[in-house]
Order: sequence, then C-alpha cells, then structure tokens
Amino acid sequence: MLPNDCSQARWRRFDQAAASQAVAHEHKTLGDLIQVKRNEKRLTLPQLAEKMGIAPAVVRAWEDNSTRPNDQQLAELSGLLNCASGIIA
Repeated sequence: MLPNDCSQARWRRFDQAAASQAVAHEHKTLGDLIQVKRNEKRLTLPQLAEKMGIAPAVVRAWEDNSTRPNDQQLAELSGLLNCASGIIA
C-alpha cells in the first residue's frame, strides 16, 4: 500500500488530467465529439453507420464536419454512444 501522501499526489495528478480533458472536450466540434464517443465505444465508422441504418459516408461527413445529423439522428447517436443528447448536440 502506498503512503498516504503518495496516494494523494497520484489522485491530484489524475484530477488535473481529468480537468484538462474536460476543458479540451468543450472546444471540440460536433464531429470530433462523435468520433471520440464512437472510439470510446470501440465502434468502427461502418459499424456505427450500420447500427443507425445509414451509409458510412454519412457518419464520415458528420465527423469531418461537412454535415450535421438531424434531430432524430442526434437522439439515436446519444443512445448508441451512451451520452446525454445535450453533450453531443
């Protein structure tokens, strides 16, 4: 078991890293967030497209920020990627 001061220092570094990551997410585009969440779920782009019943090119366009998903697609993405619709919208 680590001494208490080592453990606290480790958690402090973890908290700082988590805070930095949260700030970085605030500045990402919708396409970046879709890609990050898709990768977190370990889904390939074609797998996500298949689950949604759309062409992979559509998901690629979202991730490239060429187009945006409509409201129904956003709701479906939120469910598939397990995130609140406000985060991904």
